[in-house]
Amino acid sequence: ILYVHANNSGTINVSATYSTSTTFCSSNLNYPINVLQSDTMHIIGNNLVCNGSSVTYSTNYNGSVVWSNGSTNHTITISPTANQILTCTGTSICGDISIDTIAIIVSNNQQQNNYNLDYCLSTSPVYIHPQLLGSYTWSNGSITEDLTNVSAGTYTVNIMDGNGCTATQVVTVSEPSALNAFIS
Repeated sequence: ILYVHANNSGTINVSATYSTSTTFCSSNLNYPINVLQSDTMHIIGNNLVCNGSSVTYSTNYNGSVVWSNGSTNHTITISPTANQILTCTGTSICGDISIDTIAIIVSNNQQQNNYNLDYCLSTSPVYIHPQLLGSYTWSNGSITEDLTNVSAGTYTVNIMDGNGCTATQVVTVSEPSALNAFIS
């Protein structure tokens, strides 16, 4: 068995000589050597996660791996509830170590809020303004942030923030009963 430590691929020349008092043998052999380059660890997965969601991370590293949560699989699924650093350490068949980290940012799910509004619709325009930031899709088809001059009814808005986290708000607008005034 011949072990060779090499930095580059190429050819190695091996000379072997065998001799006794009556025999002499000599041989030169050329063997190609392919040097495996060290693999680089790379974590694949989204670093923005909605709170309460799970996310899958993987690596295409060729050696063995150990994640900071103790898993030794090349693919893991986690459900982070707070910002954290995830690390994956790989060891190649040659003993080289490669490490990659990803900063996981957990976006808090937006709260679902339901509102009941009483307005005198005949005298005041009704203006609905959600308290959350993002893109809006209303049950009446509008995609604007605010609804104005709405009539009595229930309005639902789905709001998606920049991280893809969603929330729903429901607003019910009704006109209160007419006031009855009595003069006695």
